[in-house]
Amino acid sequence: MQSHMMTPPTKHDPANIFTVAEQFRSADKMLNLMLRQELTYEGHPVPFDVSIPMVTCAAFALELYLKCLISMETGDRPPNTHDYVRLFGLLHNDSKTAIRNYFDKNSGDTVTVIKRAFEQSGRPAPTVDFDYVLSVSRRAFPIARYLYEGVPAEQGWVAETIMEGARRTILKRFPHWEKARLVSPLVVRTGP
Repeated sequence: MQSHMMTPPTKHDPANIFTVAEQFRSADKMLNLMLRQELTYEGHPVPFDVSIPMVTCAAFALELYLKCLISMETGDRPPNTHDYVRLFGLLHNDSKTAIRNYFDKNSGDTVTVIKRAFEQSGRPAPTVDFDYVLSVSRRAFPIARYLYEGVPAEQGWVAETIMEGARRTILKRFPHWEKARLVSPLVVRTGP
């Protein structure tokens, strides 16, 4: 495994943003395994609910993937916002199209879950498409962080497919980033 010392990274370096997003996505995936009891905690089933930390990690990963794309496309620092609708709106059209296309091809489970939730509550389901999912999830990160304050109506986290689409859009441009790991604020490790 190679380590590369870097000068202190700028806050808007897309590679650094991506690498941190990957860490939060990986934490989401690991917590998901723990929640399903496919991964244990000190050799025992997880003794606590990890669903909110899981959502928080996934939601922050999406925010960082969008900010990575913005930084890649503009060369500037991404805006200081957690609003996915605003961040998505700042992307170039080719990125927007790639993420939407990924969602359209892979969102069947998400659409089914949302429609079922409306059905079970006795309310008619809205049109569940990319814009709906992005809008419902637009503030998922701050909502998850401050869950004790309550969840506003029809807001939360349903954007896993959008997160994966943003990630794949980045990796199509920089496939070698998939193996990069941030091991400290100054060292990026590439390779196995």
